[in-house]
Amino acid sequence: MKKRLGVPFALVLIFSLLVLVLVLSLIIPGCAKPQEKHVIFTTGAWSGDWLTIYVPKILLEEALGYTTEIRDTSVESAWAAIGAGEAHLWTDSWMPNQEHLREEYADTTEELGLIYGSGKSADDICKEAWLIPKWVSEQYGIASATDLNDPEIAKLFDTDGDGIGDVLGCDVAWKCAQITDEMIAGYGLEGMYEQKYGAEAMMTAAIEGRLEKNEPVLFYLYTPHPLFIRFPIR
Repeated sequence: MKKRLGVPFALVLIFSLLVLVLVLSLIIPGCAKPQEKHVIFTTGAWSGDWLTIYVPKILLEEALGYTTEIRDTSVESAWAAIGAGEAHLWTDSWMPNQEHLREEYADTTEELGLIYGSGKSADDICKEAWLIPKWVSEQYGIASATDLNDPEIAKLFDTDGDGIGDVLGCDVAWKCAQITDEMIAGYGLEGMYEQKYGAEAMMTAAIEGRLEKNEPVLFYLYTPHPLFIRFPIR
């Protein structure tokens, strides 16, 4: 899971790690020919990638004289590309969501450290959750997932008229999609709710549209995210 630090410390940490790793990458015993100063970034196909990519990208280009490129990949293929040496940097690895990938590629990848977040306290980690508009929480007394176990409440979140409450969730290939399905089963909500899968941009647009219209909506989201600034969300 992502964790956050103050921005000044994060920038110093990123820069220091990049300088160390990139300098070491040019020092190869018994090899007189330096490596090409070109770095390939991978992406996980979500909006949060761009912040974590562009800070080191700008530093590499402007401070260290590297050329860079960004390859549009998925989470799994990002790890695979780094592990195979076909790309160099994957900057948006959420833990513990991607722990299985870290274990799979432990012998062929190197973890440089946290971009942000110390993880030393509950207030210093980013969170993932099911969320609803604050007014829905207050009007219908919904304070936790257990309060969703009511057919009348489920009807509030039926976005397609099929009589089943919808959780606007994740790309089916993402770990959060699996977790949401496990939560539906674990809270005894099967048959009453189902997850709607989709790419992040599509799901965010659907969530935002319902929030703007003051319509009930049950959805997955992570922090930090601009929707928390724009809308009162519980």
